[in-house]
Amino acid sequence: MSSETNTPALLFYGNHPSREPADAAKVTTDPEFRNAGNANTSSSHTGKNTYQVHPSSPVIRAGAVVASNGGYDAYGNTVSATAAPNIGAYKGTGGNLLSNAGFETGSLSPWTQASGTASSVTASNSRTGADTLTTAARTRR
Repeated sequence: MSSETNTPALLFYGNHPSREPADAAKVTTDPEFRNAGNANTSSSHTGKNTYQVHPSSPVIRAGAVVASNGGYDAYGNTVSATAAPNIGAYKGTGGNLLSNAGFETGSLSPWTQASGTASSVTASNSRTGADTLTTAARTRR
């Protein structure tokens, strides 16, 4: 986080010219955008969502606190007036840590199985959504 003067921390990724500001709090590593420039055409992150960041992004909680920040980011996430925010327009947590975590797409994708046992996504026994993962019992040898 930048100094107590509420100077925002900055992101400089890529080329670093000599005129780049000498900010000790700046981030110079890959910000881990979800799909910058819509480069991945099969990604579910399109439009402004391409510039959301992954949970492991170095910009998460690396910004400076701004007391009168308006309360929300460009995506509708709440922005704290007392806790360090992310650098950039996205102040969320980096999104869902698990893709299709509730199996609500009705399929196992993008999950894969290492065990080779039969698994399926069904509507029976779901807790909070419409679908659930059903796995086969593991046999001990």
